[in-house]
Amino acid sequence: MSACNQDLADEALVESKSSNPVENIVLKRIQDLGFSLDDLVEYEDCYVVEGDIAFDKNFTASDTDVTLRHIQDNNTVTNHQVAIYVEPNFEKPKTDVMIRITDAVVKAYNDVGCRLAFTRTTDKNKADITIKRDASVTSCAIAGFPTNGKAYPEVRVADSDLTENQMTHLIAHEISHTIGFIHVNGHEQVYSDRSGSFIPGTPAIERESVMSGFPCGEPWKGFPESDKRAIRTVHPKGKPVYGYYLYPGSITGKGGHMYSCLAPNAVNEKDFKGVFQQTFDGVVYPFTYHDFALPTQTSNYNTHIYRYYSSSSKRYKLDTRASGEYNVQCEHLGFVYDRYVPGTVPLKEYYISEQNSYMYVALKREEDGLLLNPSKTPYIRTLGYVYPGARRE
Repeated sequence: MSACNQDLADEALVESKSSNPVENIVLKRIQDLGFSLDDLVEYEDCYVVEGDIAFDKNFTASDTDVTLRHIQDNNTVTNHQVAIYVEPNFEKPKTDVMIRITDAVVKAYNDVGCRLAFTRTTDKNKADITIKRDASVTSCAIAGFPTNGKAYPEVRVADSDLTENQMTHLIAHEISHTIGFIHVNGHEQVYSDRSGSFIPGTPAIERESVMSGFPCGEPWKGFPESDKRAIRTVHPKGKPVYGYYLYPGSITGKGGHMYSCLAPNAVNEKDFKGVFQQTFDGVVYPFTYHDFALPTQTSNYNTHIYRYYSSSSKRYKLDTRASGEYNVQCEHLGFVYDRYVPGTVPLKEYYISEQNSYMYVALKREEDGLLLNPSKTPYIRTLGYVYPGARRE
C-alpha cells in the first residue's frame, strides 16, 4: 500500500511541475532514471537536475542512453568519431582559452585508449558536440546524455571566473555526460537494476573521479585510473575484421568470401598466398569493407572467434568453436561477446549456396541483400555480438 501511495505522490509531483503532456513524459522519464525533481531547474528548452544534467523538453523517447561510471545501461554512443566545436563567442574565459581547454580534454580522452576518437573541428556543421557560451545558465555548465547512439549535441557554459585548470576539469566532466556518464555520487535510485549494471573493475567509491557531482571550481588532475578503466570498459577498443571476395580461379572454383584482420592496402594476391595458407589463382575483389570489429581483450562476456580453412572444400569459415569440420585453424581473430553489451550488434552467419561458402554480416544493409532470396542464402545462426564496422574502403 505504501508503494502505491508513493506512486501517486510521484505522479502528483510531475503534474505540479508542468501541465504540458509532452513535458510530463520527460519529467517522468527523469524520475524513472532515478533522479529527484526536488532540485530541478527549468529552462526555456530543457530541465536540469543535479546542477548540470540537461533533459530536452521535446525529448519523448524511452531509451535515454545513460551509462554510469560504475553502472552501464544497455545503450551508449555508437558513433566512434566524436568531433567537438567551440563557438567563437566566449568572454570569460576568452575563446582562445576555451579552445586550448578543449584540446586538452580531447587529448586526455584519446590518451585513455578507448574506441572513441575525439577531435576538435573548426567546422560547426561537422560537429557532434558544440561547446557554447550561454549567459542564461545558472550553474557553471550543463550538458545532457546521448540518444540514438549519438553524443548529446551541446555543452552550455556560463561566464565565470574559473581558472583555466578548473575550467578544464569542468569541460571534461560535461563532455563525459554527453557520451553517457553520470555523477558517481548521484541519487541512490540511479544505482538500481532498472538503470543498469555495475561496470566491472571499478571501485564503489572514487572521490577523485572526474564524474563527482558539482564540478564547478574543482582542479583538473586528469582522469584517475579508475575513470580510465571505466571508460575503456564501456568503450573498449576493437580490431577491425575486413571482408573480401575472391573472383573464381582454378582452385577457388566459384570464388568465396574471405575474412582477415589485414587491411585492404596490405592485401594482394601475394599476401593471400601466405596469409591464407593456400595458393589462389583468383583475384581479390576490389570492393572490400570493414564489416565489424572485435574486442581485443577477454572478459566474462567474451568468446574466442577463429577463422578456419577446410582443405577438402577449400573454403574459409568463422567459428566460436575450437574444432569442427573446418579443422585447420588459420587465425585467431579476437573475441565476440556472447551477449549484448553497449554499442554492439549481432554477427550473423549466412550460407551462400551458389558459392558453397559462408557470409558473416553485422551491417543491416548487407543482411537486407541476403534476405531477398532466403532459399539460396539461408540464415544459419548468430555467432555473438560485435562492434559495427560500416567503414567502406
